Amino acid sequence: MAARQPPTLYLSRGACSLGPHSVLAHAGIPYKFVVMKQSPNGNSTNSRYEGADGSLSHEQFLAINPKGFVPTLVVGDGPDAVVITETPAVLTYIALLVPDLNLLGTGIIDRAKVAEWLAWGSNTIQNNGFAAFWRPGRFADDSDEATMQNIKRRGREVIAKAFTTIEEKLEGKEFAVGEALTVVDFLLLVYWWWWSDEEPDRKTKFPNFARLMEKVRELDGVKKAIAAEDIKVELIGVMKMLQRRYAYEAMSRRDHWRPNYVCFGRLEVSKSRAGFGRLISTAGLAQLATALASPIWNPNLLLRLALISAPNFAMSLDENGE
Repeated sequence: MAARQPPTLYLSRGACSLGPHSVLAHAGIPYKFVVMKQSPNGNSTNSRYEGADGSLSHEQFLAINPKGFVPTLVVGDGPDAVVITETPAVLTYIALLVPDLNLLGTGIIDRAKVAEWLAWGSNTIQNNGFAAFWRPGRFADDSDEATMQNIKRRGREVIAKAFTTIEEKLEGKEFAVGEALTVVDFLLLVYWWWWSDEEPDRKTKFPNFARLMEKVRELDGVKKAIAAEDIKVELIGVMKMLQRRYAYEAMSRRDHWRPNYVCFGRLEVSKSRAGFGRLISTAGLAQLATALASPIWNPNLLLRLALISAPNFAMSLDENGE
């Protein structure tokens, strides 16, 4: 009998899939991963994930996961392969592979609380919060700018309330559930990083949350996942801003410029709140020159990019950024 193939995780750099990726690495489970990016043919409603290296089209990905989102975990191979989708389900499956680590908690109360946290994170924090803030077009006609702004405002309020709730729940506790590390702690770290650009003083405002996140961040598995995805954790919030908030708005006629959206770890540029540009990349000047060839750039942004000469980028150009 042929040995079972390791599971394959379809992920997007810095997305919610970083949670399952970190848990896989932490648990020491052999796995493979495929990096996905959001196609520029998408819109504010439809993400249209495709292989970042061009080897997997959006249509081919839909054949694997008809929902078309990450994380997607494929277990096994051939006709017997099983596809697991949705972050709570993927995290639960991975945790069950390593029962000795108790990543779903110990006892039935802990397991119920882990399920509660995962459901709240997926439904409220991610969907009603971050999705509303970054992709208001999912919830209403994006031609109505006033409605879009109201949805974004509501999304921000949901995230702010969630962070306050998390801070309160962590008072006097070392971990989110029980007395030890669970999958919840890994997922919370993703939300923490996502909000880094919008809440730069979050460490002061949410000290309990910050303390736990610093602990989880130092785990070897988290470091391995970050290295594998080739991302700068301090700038994930900025990257998400680029990918979510501007990549689709750039396709509309409301803006006179557009970012050249490629994918995380390559070249991503956007306009910041202060009107300056942001650049995050591990690409060299050749990719920068290529990227600058087609878009209509904000002059201030172009000027700042022209001043960049380092061969390896990992920085924010916003004067008010971290």
